[in-house]
Amino acid sequence: MTEPDQSRDAPTGTGASPERRRRPRPALAPPGRRGNTLFPHQLRPPGPPTTRLGRLIAQLREPRNWIPLGLMIGLAIVAAALFLHEPQRVDPEPPILTRLSVSSSRAGTSLFVQGHYAGEIGRDPREFAVDPGHLRLRLIRRDCRARDTTVDIRAGETLSIGPLDPACPAP
Repeated sequence: MTEPDQSRDAPTGTGASPERRRRPRPALAPPGRRGNTLFPHQLRPPGPPTTRLGRLIAQLREPRNWIPLGLMIGLAIVAAALFLHEPQRVDPEPPILTRLSVSSSRAGTSLFVQGHYAGEIGRDPREFAVDPGHLRLRLIRRDCRARDTTVDIRAGETLSIGPLDPACPAP
């Protein structure tokens, strides 16, 4: 009996064409590098990222979050500029005051300068520091009419006035 010729190219009972039989099989990747493509029934859609950085990147990829992100970055830049800005310190020159010395013939006379109460004056002259320029003085005493006086004083000048008395009725 003769045995049938069983060569590699001979069909083995399948109806495969010679071109298909001669094509080499694709090589499989090592098991560590295989994807789930061998098992399509195990494919799952990718879930949400599990790390904070992954969640942040996922949020930044959404266009609806770009405007708030831009606003936050802009406000952070403005805040940093305000905190880092060092204002120029300008030491103002001290105002040059003038000295006004006022006395009255009676104690208990109130003195007002430019409408503000300055203090009580009496027989001894009392000195006040005032701004230079045109000053309105008003003297007031109980049971007397107020008396108004105006004075011009230049910067750095000392002026003595007195005795000044309000208009009081004669006893």
